[in-house]
Amino acid sequence: MLIPSPGAQTKHNEMKGDTPMKKMLALILTMSLVFALLTACGGDQSGNQPNSENTGNPTTSQSGGSENSSTDFSEKVNLTFAIGGAAGQGTAIALQNAIDMISERSNGAITIELVTDGALGNEASLLAQAMEGAIDIAGCAIGTVSNYSDALSIFQMPFLINSYELEAEVLQSDAWKNLVAAANEDLGTATIVGASEFGIRHFATINRPINTMADMQGLKIRTGGNPVIDEAMQIVGASPTNVTFSELYSALQNGVVDGEEINVTSASMQKHYEVCNYMSEIGIYPWLSLTIMSNATIESLPEGYYELICECFAEADAEYMQTTIYEWDEEARADCEANGMEFNEISDKDAWVEAMQPLYDEWIARGGVYEEFITSVQEMAAAMD
Repeated sequence: MLIPSPGAQTKHNEMKGDTPMKKMLALILTMSLVFALLTACGGDQSGNQPNSENTGNPTTSQSGGSENSSTDFSEKVNLTFAIGGAAGQGTAIALQNAIDMISERSNGAITIELVTDGALGNEASLLAQAMEGAIDIAGCAIGTVSNYSDALSIFQMPFLINSYELEAEVLQSDAWKNLVAAANEDLGTATIVGASEFGIRHFATINRPINTMADMQGLKIRTGGNPVIDEAMQIVGASPTNVTFSELYSALQNGVVDGEEINVTSASMQKHYEVCNYMSEIGIYPWLSLTIMSNATIESLPEGYYELICECFAEADAEYMQTTIYEWDEEARADCEANGMEFNEISDKDAWVEAMQPLYDEWIARGGVYEEFITSVQEMAAAMD
């Protein structure tokens, strides 16, 4: 599945090259990510596995079935997977790759229809439908899911995870699996089975760029309602203003807010370069898209099908974090720049990180998965420096 601390964002050109060592590192990371998600889908992640028959570690082969499994992909299964995003965006491409892989490896027994562009409802509605068993699978941003689980809010702790390189490592960690286990327990009737990344968040503003923390004073900054981010904005002197994403463009256009914390990919897709003149890069936090499967659907699947689905989502997510997110981020930045948005990098990042210490202390004091996740990610970041 998926996971970053202070440090400059890794650029895609650092990932380029075709040396044997880089090939080996990519393979190791991919397999680690696959193993992490397989463990999650195997049942130890939630402590409340929806289907007790589907608790083994799958070993499905590339051509369908498994050399060490008796899975018989003779029963046809048709599933509906709904997302709010557009068909051409990076996360949708990763999901379609997983869907194609599932069809191929099940010899066509499992068919998943990907319904895009919010045709079946917005993200909040899609998540509710998955929890109710009305649709089989939903794709929802982590902010939407965190309304049901405080545990996921910690993933958005400011400046904890601020590079894709670190995020990829976090998403294969025990700390992430334990966080997801807590979230699955909170969801109750649905299970997180995959995750991909929309993009690291930065500040986009209308009238002036953000260069120092002092530039935040008095600004009305749109947030998605996560209490962690709202408190962070107050710490740096801004006024967090909750605006639904569908109304955000007009809120920026009409001056209801002075700016937003946003990923470059969303700024490009939603044409926010038309209403925001500046993008100030600092790497606040990642914005995950979670793949959530109805427990009713999981329970209805023939033996072995759920494991195969988890395996394919894991492999597609791993490939996405290795290549696609870097490419999508670069393309989105080029699009924003071509349409007049000016980019700058905030230089005094350490001051911002230090300002967040009371917020870190508050969440660490909760203990449990909160303390484990923060401290584990900080250790991973320190090891990468």
